[in-house]
Amino acid sequence: MKENNFKRTIFVPVGTSLIGKAEDPRCRIYSEWSGNLIEDIHGFREDIKKVSTNDDQDLELVREISWKTWKACFGNEHAINFFDEYTKVNPVDEIAKRKKRELKYEPDRLTAELASLYLFYEEEMTHKNDTEAMSTDLKDEIILLASDTDQGLYCACFLAEYLMQTEPYKDMIGEVHVERIIGLVGDDSDTFGRQGLDNIIRQTTELIKERQGKRPLYLNVTGGYKGVLPYLVLLGLAFGRMDVFYLFEDSDKIVWLPKLPVGFNLFTWRNYRAFIRSIPHIEGLKEDDLETLIPDTLRTLLERKRMNNKFPLNVLGKELHDQYEGERGKEISEYGRGYLLADKINNPQKQKALQDCINRWQYLWLGDMIPETVEHARGHTQRVLELAAQILYPILSEDENFFGDNPDQTDNNLIALISAIWLHDLGHSGDYIKWENDNNENSIEYKIKGFPSLIRELHHFLSWYRIDKDKNKLFEFRDKNDEWVRDTTIFSKDLIESIRLICLYHRGGMPVLHNEEKES
Repeated sequence: MKENNFKRTIFVPVGTSLIGKAEDPRCRIYSEWSGNLIEDIHGFREDIKKVSTNDDQDLELVREISWKTWKACFGNEHAINFFDEYTKVNPVDEIAKRKKRELKYEPDRLTAELASLYLFYEEEMTHKNDTEAMSTDLKDEIILLASDTDQGLYCACFLAEYLMQTEPYKDMIGEVHVERIIGLVGDDSDTFGRQGLDNIIRQTTELIKERQGKRPLYLNVTGGYKGVLPYLVLLGLAFGRMDVFYLFEDSDKIVWLPKLPVGFNLFTWRNYRAFIRSIPHIEGLKEDDLETLIPDTLRTLLERKRMNNKFPLNVLGKELHDQYEGERGKEISEYGRGYLLADKINNPQKQKALQDCINRWQYLWLGDMIPETVEHARGHTQRVLELAAQILYPILSEDENFFGDNPDQTDNNLIALISAIWLHDLGHSGDYIKWENDNNENSIEYKIKGFPSLIRELHHFLSWYRIDKDKNKLFEFRDKNDEWVRDTTIFSKDLIESIRLICLYHRGGMPVLHNEEKES
């Protein structure tokens, strides 16, 4: 497809409602053709493929259809006459029926694709002011996604020409393309499942990738095979770059589908990442091997047929691979980033330093010596953070100086609290503690590895000890040159000591006030 500068691209799956309009005598479009449509367009699929390619190309691989030559594929006059009569259908009058709720008396003669596009443009013009309307001379690119059938390709070519020569569409649209989805046939379930579904994802993904970042992308899911529309909607959500709209049967307004937080399951990919990375490079694998190695949800991301005796990632697989590699370095987890309350830190350098530390602290629980005694993994930290956030966000919204008399004091106290929430159970991964007097003499070391109950009983002491012992690593963060540094102007000696003391006294059996007794 030619590289032109368009205002946006609208993907439109094409159904066969046009044929229903032609065969419905109530529509009164071209009565002479009523009842003969299917017979007259028989063989159109093969004919249009021939005029859409050169002699060297395999007809079965033809994707972009030369719709401007579609009339040459018919030897009878009815197909041409029907189009000529249909161009007399006035979109304004047909939409007026919807607004007057008259469709139950006289059917709308616009197809689902045409009615939804008309209302899409009407909504845009209604919400535009004159300045916005004149802000660009660019027009839209329309991509009609057609099924691989006589009826599907005929309807797509018919609609392409109608859009380019009929008002108001021709004023808004600069170019129309017809994309044949190879194998998307409704009367052959084997071909539909083996090729059609794969190709609707593959071909649409390629079209999206060619345009992403260049202009806004839209998906109109009003027409087309209902069985493939969920795949297209989820594809748009996975890319996160498409706005999706729909027109209900008799409605006079399009509906915008909300952008739900739906995407590809990166955790499934992560579980099988070794296989995903290796399979495309292994020669001689059988399809049975793939079924054994990876789940069906990931199998669809590989080429269905071997290429050079291998199963490489297909175009969607490559896109999701890039997404995974991009997200992999962000320390994502099912609990989010763990930055709750960090947004209340005023100093951006301190906030970033703490976030860098959190990115590494979330893995400290992997060294837990006593996982069988109590759950103190990543989820425990998140629950404590959420509890603290529920208490403190309302307080801080009313009194931003709750943690101190000035921003610097507030920042340090918040950092101490958040750090202690992350580090208070660090002692679960400790196996010894060393006691020293003030002169660092006569130190005594207690090794408690292999005594889970003792580790649990003393974990607050172990946390207090390890934070001091490992402070140079625990409190490193990246500077402006992306180098890991230990900056005592942010994590000062006093601040680290405060964090240690909070961790030491976090247990109920440790009295914070002198002479106060608490039950363990």
